[in-house]
Amino acid sequence: MHTLTRTFAALALLGALSLATPSHAEPIRTTGRFGLGLGSGTIANGLSAKYFMNQSNALQFNLGEFGGGGVDRRWKHFAGFGFGVDYLYEMPTLVRAGNAFELAWNIGAGVGVGIDDQDDGHGHGADHFALAAAFVLGLEFNFIPVPIDLVLEFRPGLLIVPRVDFDAVDFTAQLRFYF
Repeated sequence: MHTLTRTFAALALLGALSLATPSHAEPIRTTGRFGLGLGSGTIANGLSAKYFMNQSNALQFNLGEFGGGGVDRRWKHFAGFGFGVDYLYEMPTLVRAGNAFELAWNIGAGVGVGIDDQDDGHGHGADHFALAAAFVLGLEFNFIPVPIDLVLEFRPGLLIVPRVDFDAVDFTAQLRFYF
């Protein structure tokens, strides 16, 4: 029965993706396009979404595990829930290969909140609230016919709560399929 469930889920996913794929190569950076996938942002690692308000402005969201605080700690701290949102200004395309590929970039800023439910080591759980802000500089690899984007981001951040801490070097990435 478990194999049947997995097979049905895979067929449903393939069907949904085939319906979502445009019949012609539509640029990813188009008003109203919405992408969904995996990625990391300010505080949050997990689900990634991006919505193009127009060709020059987009909102990016990350929802998932609370983790972050610089490239040396991003993947070593998973103990709660995090949410981040970025406002991105989509800069002009750097390279375009017809309707197949586009190399572009964006710049923006974001905020993130997290709730950490780590045990204090003595069997007592303690909730900690975190608030951070970040600068975002992203390099977008847009595969137009598929339509998938891979974004590598330089993301220096400022932890504001529970203490002030600046991380000058942090990198994140996003991988999304567009509908």
